[in-house]
Amino acid sequence: MTVQSKLISFMGAGAPDATFSVTGVGFVPTGIIFFTAGHISAGANSSYVFGFGATVGVGAANNFGVGGVEINLAGGVFSRRNTDQKCIHMVTHSGALESITASATLVSFDADGFTLDYSVATFSRQMFALCLGGDAVLEMDQYTTPTATGADVRAGVFTAQPDALIYFTGGDHTLNIPAQGAISHSFGMATAAADQYAMGFSSLSTSNPTGAQRSGRAGRVISIPLAGADWLAADLTSIDATGHTVNWTTINATGRHICALAISGVNAKVLSDAAKIATAGTQGYTGAGFTPESGLFFTGSMVGTGIGSDLRAGFGAATDLSTSEVGAAAFATADGDAWPASVSRFHSVTRGVVMMTDGDATPTIDAAANVDSWDADGMTLDWLEVDPALAFSFGALLLGSVAVTAPSVALTGTLAGATEAAMAAGGLTAIFTLTGGIYVATLTADHKTALIDAMYESSTHANDIQLQAAIAALRLLPANIVRTASDVVTVTFAASSYDLRSDALIGFVMPESLIA
Repeated sequence: MTVQSKLISFMGAGAPDATFSVTGVGFVPTGIIFFTAGHISAGANSSYVFGFGATVGVGAANNFGVGGVEINLAGGVFSRRNTDQKCIHMVTHSGALESITASATLVSFDADGFTLDYSVATFSRQMFALCLGGDAVLEMDQYTTPTATGADVRAGVFTAQPDALIYFTGGDHTLNIPAQGAISHSFGMATAAADQYAMGFSSLSTSNPTGAQRSGRAGRVISIPLAGADWLAADLTSIDATGHTVNWTTINATGRHICALAISGVNAKVLSDAAKIATAGTQGYTGAGFTPESGLFFTGSMVGTGIGSDLRAGFGAATDLSTSEVGAAAFATADGDAWPASVSRFHSVTRGVVMMTDGDATPTIDAAANVDSWDADGMTLDWLEVDPALAFSFGALLLGSVAVTAPSVALTGTLAGATEAAMAAGGLTAIFTLTGGIYVATLTADHKTALIDAMYESSTHANDIQLQAAIAALRLLPANIVRTASDVVTVTFAASSYDLRSDALIGFVMPESLIA
């Protein structure tokens, strides 16, 4: 099962455009993850207008996005957030006046990219898009958080068991309404209960920044801090056959909109709590169990399970390293700093992991790394900028193709070694057992005909017309061909008179149509 992946950057629409086309992907995506800090090019600037969203198809149920803004103004810094069923959804404001600056949903996945409908676009900003395709299947579960702590079983929301889950929320109780209030977001990833990471942040800015906090920790998929404590928190209990189970440890009285993005058909591993090194240079990160082909990175600039003062957050991704497909978006707010030195953003097309400290238009890059290589058991990062005094961890969702071994079939049963008399008596069986695969759930008439044809062809090579006749008789006895287990098909021969000329040796190839 082959996964295709491509990270691209593009300039979003600067005006409404119902057929905004993006090319250069090289394949038809099955899902896309978008992120930005709202910059117009690589580099740093004051303020941020961040967005994170995803699409798995056409329609509101297949698109979800969250946005947040903090802009330096002469009167101070003001923050806002917004959530909608859009794959790109960004909000801005001037003073107390909030407005949507970008809102787009999928029109189509195309042969070399995708087409978006920008229903709102007031300013063109650089966007990153992590495109997945091939055998990767992406699905979306949009729902509101429960209003009581404990287990939340989300069953029947996916068609396949996820290999990875990405959770994101803007903490909103209503979709796309103005003046949603302060920043309160969380972004998490998981591949098992033991492998999960979440970053979250908040800022209550109404003049100079207040309540700017951050969280970044293993063991959670949702983590939003507020006033030094958890405001919304959950950890993954299990990834289920058609859903997922989350344990909510901190909830709100009002349900909050959340999206769980599922990825299946891939090798996937979350490296949770991966740590930055203290000096510049390369560092290996292992434990994936396969060779990744792409990675998504979240960091909240924290170590351990605490809550930190100041908002610092970053998204990043990397795919094909030979063509430098890497990018990152980071943003920061200093708690209590006076305007204008309190809010910053940064975009990079040469780094996959970036963490910075606010500084208006000239923030301090505390740590930045490129992906040096995808390795047999993980990855190697090249830390190009490092502040030895700053310790932080990050989460990495690594994705790769699944090596598929062709299934083999073994022929057993009472037919093997049977005498002519035993065959004439009827009831002999040919049992076809698969290794490394399963048969289709229901054997249709076409499946049974294909099996009989394959057996008949092999008996032709055995050059025994009596054996051929016994096999041909099965065409009138479809009930004698039964899937007796997920990996076993049993064929029972009817009684008849046979005159076998000699021993017959059959070499058999199972038709592919019978294998799920």
